[in-house]
Amino acid sequence: MDITVVICTYNRPERLAGALESCLKQLTLPREIVIVDDGELDPDFITQWKTRTAEKGVELVYFNKPADRRGLTISRNIGWRLSKGRIIQYLDDDAELLPNALDQVIKVFEADTTKQLTGVDLPIIEQARENRGRRIIDTCYRLAGLWAGGRRFIPYTRLTGKLASMNQLEKIRFMQGGSMAIRRECLDQIGGFDETLTGSAMGEDKEISIRLSKNGILARITQTGVIHHTDPAARPDAKRLGIETSCNYLYINNKQGPLGVGEWLLIGYNLAMLLTTEVLFIFLGDRRRHLDQIKGLLLGVWKFAESIWRNNKQASCS
Repeated sequence: MDITVVICTYNRPERLAGALESCLKQLTLPREIVIVDDGELDPDFITQWKTRTAEKGVELVYFNKPADRRGLTISRNIGWRLSKGRIIQYLDDDAELLPNALDQVIKVFEADTTKQLTGVDLPIIEQARENRGRRIIDTCYRLAGLWAGGRRFIPYTRLTGKLASMNQLEKIRFMQGGSMAIRRECLDQIGGFDETLTGSAMGEDKEISIRLSKNGILARITQTGVIHHTDPAARPDAKRLGIETSCNYLYINNKQGPLGVGEWLLIGYNLAMLLTTEVLFIFLGDRRRHLDQIKGLLLGVWKFAESIWRNNKQASCS
């Protein structure tokens, strides 16, 4: 079974080089690597890596997007549509696959003869965090239970047959965008990623996980992983990040169908917890950044409400 690695990138050639290097160190090499460029990579960089991948028998496909097609979900869709592999392995440009990663992904999908799985992901190993405050913020975000309400949209199904006996396989509800691998036919079936989620597309992995889970099972392969290198300089603008976080969260939940009073109360609690976390960390971290993120979170809620009013309850964050 062949596999394609899709890497969406934006002006990070040094990090991208590490991601590409990790692909060429795999126990089982990919059929091809597809790079979708949202920025302007040096042509010499691409030529160099086309030569290196060719020496390993791996094709490198490069696509530079036009300025009017910016955005992560658009890049992800372009990547799998350009690919030839039956399995599409997504990898962030600031991450590196452990040497056995693709080998493990292929073995799991080959063992799935009844096609129970629509997608899998790999554990993400954080190479470093900026400081203790950043780790505390991450913990608070998890405690806020941002996607707890989304679980009701995902049917519970047990793994059966050979997959049930694979110790390295763990059933999950949501995949992680920087390490997910999806059957090509499943992407064809659901039409790929929702391009309404623009920019850095916060929550795009949760949205596609919900749709994929309606056609099969999602799982995590625990005996391998992806190393993620935190790059503070590459973080999106705090205000924009806040807008995308709250607006996309509301859009994805609302998209699943009519929500009851209980669901809206839970969503309100989740967003209130996020705001509370940001307020607390005004006094412990980067004051300006957290203030901007609070503004963004509130603006995102307003943007979502405005889109419902404007489009007769057909909300959009674009």
